[in-house]
Order: sequence, then C-alpha cells, then structure tokens
Amino acid sequence: MNEDTDDREPEDRTTAASPMGTPVCSHCGSPIETTDWFPIVTETTGSESVVLHSFCNEACQDAWNRQQSDERQQSESRRETNIE
Repeated sequence: MNEDTDDREPEDRTTAASPMGTPVCSHCGSPIETTDWFPIVTETTGSESVVLHSFCNEACQDAWNRQQSDERQQSESRRETNIE
C-alpha cells in the first residue's frame, strides 16, 4: 500500500502487536511468525476505523469468529428483550 495516497489517518490502520512490534494472535495472544502466511480478519468499527485481527493459525481464527458471533447474538438478544 502506498502511504502517500492513503487518506486514512494512521490510527485507522491498527493491529495487535507486542511491545517489540511483532504481531500477536487476536485470540490467544501468541506471537505470530511473520515469515509464514497467517490468517487475518479485517473489521470496520462504528467510527469507520479499520482494525486488523491477526491469528497464529486457522484454529484460533475460527475460535475468534465463533466468539464474535456469540457476542453479537447475545447483544441482539439483549436489544430484543429491551424493545419488548
């Protein structure tokens, strides 16, 4: 990506990283070996910021996806209960 043509603010492009700058798994927190392929999920927040979620393997990505889905379902259920 060419930084000169990217009009988003730097804080709009984030990912979890250790203090040394090594990406860490968004599910288990393990450091990610960046010389190998690793799965990433992008998420757009309510403020239109883009967050990158990196994972050490597909199993952690799947577990994170399940957790996010469960949290969304719980949130929707609470919202429906408050409407009734």
